[in-house]
Amino acid sequence: MALRVEHVDRLVHDRPVRTGGHDHVVHHGSDGLAGLVDDHLDVDFLTDLDTGQVYLGCRFNVAPPEVVRALANYAEVISANVYNYSPEIGRYGITDKPVLISEYHFVNIGSGCLGGGLRSAQDAVQQGRQLSAYIRDAVDNPKVIGAHWFQWRDQNVGGRYDGENYSAGFFDVADVPNEPLIRAAAESGRTLYDGIN
Repeated sequence: MALRVEHVDRLVHDRPVRTGGHDHVVHHGSDGLAGLVDDHLDVDFLTDLDTGQVYLGCRFNVAPPEVVRALANYAEVISANVYNYSPEIGRYGITDKPVLISEYHFVNIGSGCLGGGLRSAQDAVQQGRQLSAYIRDAVDNPKVIGAHWFQWRDQNVGGRYDGENYSAGFFDVADVPNEPLIRAAAESGRTLYDGIN
């Protein structure tokens, strides 16, 4: 279910691209991307799924609207990382499909880790408040069916393979709990459905 690199490289040229036994004339930018999505999704896999299985699609980090619309022809849910201070789903909400927020976080920049994350908080207390607000806003958005915090444990100060070293975890690298964040998540879970009709 992957888009092959050699096909993506050709998107910058106005020339025919042969994919999946079909010719597509790909013009600069995102024109033609929907056709590539159609060709590269394993439709046989999707049709062979057992009844009751939900196909969440591929997880987007960034995707043009054409690709989101094309995926909606196959997926039952649009999955996307939404790194904002609130769950603004933007282009991921343009179809009739529900949206699963597959990643979000607020990095505690006061913890000693050097990475500021994709969204940050001054300390663990603010981090917990931001998590609570994000969850409240996600619950209030009828298109959002879930939001997944990134990640369980802080990254070490030396960073992972790509240098990312965020303090976004419920536990630090020595398994010491981030109590304000844990309390905020627990309270959000306890009150998640309060007031929903």
